[in-house]
Amino acid sequence: MSAAGAAREADDGAEITVVGAEKFLPYYRPRLSHSLGGDLDPSSIAIHPGSWYDGEEIQLRTGREVVSVDAVRRRAVMDDGEELSWDALILATGARPFVPPVSGAGRPGVFTLRSLVDREAITAASRTAERAVIIGGGVLGLEAAWALTKAGLEVSVLERGPHLLGKMLDPDAAAFLHAIVERKGVRPVFKASTEAVVGTGSCPEDESEPVALVKLEDGRELPADLVLFSTGIRSETRLAEELGLKCGRGVPVDERMRTEISDVYACGDAAEFDGAVAGSWEIADRQGSVAGCNAAGGETAYASPALSRTLMVMGTQVFSVGDITGDEMFTITDCDRTGGIYRRIWLKSGSISGAVLIGDVTGSGAIRGAIASGVQLDPGTTRSVTSLLDAVW
Repeated sequence: MSAAGAAREADDGAEITVVGAEKFLPYYRPRLSHSLGGDLDPSSIAIHPGSWYDGEEIQLRTGREVVSVDAVRRRAVMDDGEELSWDALILATGARPFVPPVSGAGRPGVFTLRSLVDREAITAASRTAERAVIIGGGVLGLEAAWALTKAGLEVSVLERGPHLLGKMLDPDAAAFLHAIVERKGVRPVFKASTEAVVGTGSCPEDESEPVALVKLEDGRELPADLVLFSTGIRSETRLAEELGLKCGRGVPVDERMRTEISDVYACGDAAEFDGAVAGSWEIADRQGSVAGCNAAGGETAYASPALSRTLMVMGTQVFSVGDITGDEMFTITDCDRTGGIYRRIWLKSGSISGAVLIGDVTGSGAIRGAIASGVQLDPGTTRSVTSLLDAVW
């Protein structure tokens, strides 16, 4: 929706139409995992109320789908045959969940989470389930695990790597978080590669049988009557390919979110910028603003920010930003296990390059700003986390 809002700001007279396949108002997808196992009013996670679209004179078509597009005629064909003409087209088609080729992944009781419909199905299943296995120990997996634990289920989280949130946390921070997760009643299982989702019956090939357990490649077995795959996404590129665009991980775009076809833009989980699909709500929001502005005749460019994440894991705030790898960097660390606080900041050539904060994320905004500006620090301020934060605040 940031694309539509930015387009309106760039041109107050433009005719703007937004088409979405779901019947709901556009909503914050990252909030779906928090509400698993409980009640949720879709309006509580809507990006804007319905009145906003009226006020901005944006035509919103929910429960509708664009089934084909024609770059020559500049037409988009809807699922009911209606044709929409366009001077500029923004592909904000998002992504679909990736499920690895695991035997039994189609059984009853096995889910992915990408939409409100998925959330409702998982929540309904959780009301009769006792044991859940989350395949994937990333942000979504941990948030889903905590929600289902609070709903009364016994939950295990399977992680292929040696520790949780491997892209966000250093090993010490991951160990600190691991202890918190276990205290909350969630069981992390590491170096866990799933071989099969096994059913309740005697015929392994019959995927109509409900899930009974998850079998790992090393022979370990975890009983489950609810399984959630949280194993990443794949960009939705069908319409882009129909237009003739050559897609890789996503729809390739430049710094103005332009594709190779004139007046066709892409953003968010559908877009591939600098060879990568970010898979981040923050980045999708920024890219959408750039695409919308330029599509409406404005001039703005996108620059990749130092990727940061702030999330709540089992009631504990976790913040990670920037580069937390590299032998040439040194760190300052503050760890209070009793108080549940871990803070570590990475420095390179006199500037902050990255940070991880757990339990106390005070100063996260100042750290982001310091990384963005590349501010040089006085050596006297880098003797402790507290003195460094005081220096950049």
